[in-house]
Amino acid sequence: MHPSEVPSPVELAEIEELRQRRRSNGLRDKLTATGLYHSFDLPDGTRLEGANPMDRQLWRLRSFPISEDLRGKSVLDIGPWDGFFTFEMERRGADVTAIDYVDLDSFRLLAEQFGSKARYERMEVYELTPSFGPAGGGFDIVLFLGVLYHLKHPLLALEKICGVTRELCVVDTFVSNQPQFLAGQQTAFPYLEIYERDELGGQLDNWCGPSVEAVLSLVRQAGFASAELLDVRENTARVAAWRTWRNLPEDIEAAVTLKAISSHANRGRSFSSAKEEYLQLWCLWDGEAPPLG
Repeated sequence: MHPSEVPSPVELAEIEELRQRRRSNGLRDKLTATGLYHSFDLPDGTRLEGANPMDRQLWRLRSFPISEDLRGKSVLDIGPWDGFFTFEMERRGADVTAIDYVDLDSFRLLAEQFGSKARYERMEVYELTPSFGPAGGGFDIVLFLGVLYHLKHPLLALEKICGVTRELCVVDTFVSNQPQFLAGQQTAFPYLEIYERDELGGQLDNWCGPSVEAVLSLVRQAGFASAELLDVRENTARVAAWRTWRNLPEDIEAAVTLKAISSHANRGRSFSSAKEEYLQLWCLWDGEAPPLG
């Protein structure tokens, strides 16, 4: 390292402050005290106070572009914890499936309280396949809330989720640059912080901290048509990952003329979606490159 690159005492103090801030976890004591991650208003009028207060859960819900009437819709809730969002989607009329890598007694007990008919399966996100789900596979809406930063392979997970999403996936995740983003400071590139031990929240199961820009980039790279930033606050970001293009003009001229398709693997037109293969599209186009998003 060049002497000019050695961090100054002020920079070292800022680094240590950031590390301490990352390691803090305001929910841990509340979770230990209540035994619940979510808060609930039970059918009999009783409120169960969890680590997350009800008003916080409700403003998260209000930021989701999801209708109050979900009759005829199917919903997948990935990592439901105690099940607040599962039961809320069911209350709105959806056919709901919830998957988690653990089987929680709190979810099952609360499902009884709400008379829930939601399917609850112990399953990792990496096990998702396009055939998973009701009516031949797939779900109209997917909830991916508070899970991304727990994963070793976030892009792979989003690719799996894209494969089972018909309309919308709501991604809600910790982000590492919330203060800078809200202050208008742009990053040179999207980035992920990597946590080897308990650097985030003092937890061993937190693996990465994406920037806001990285969440949007990961969603697009996973195959979603567009990524819409819904909200950024409290070190979290919410993104609407749309599976198909929206608000396209009814009458539109072709932007490009497709001339040829080839596979880099075999120089042909066939490829395997189960492998890391790419297609090359050879086009004629007179326009300018569109913005990402």
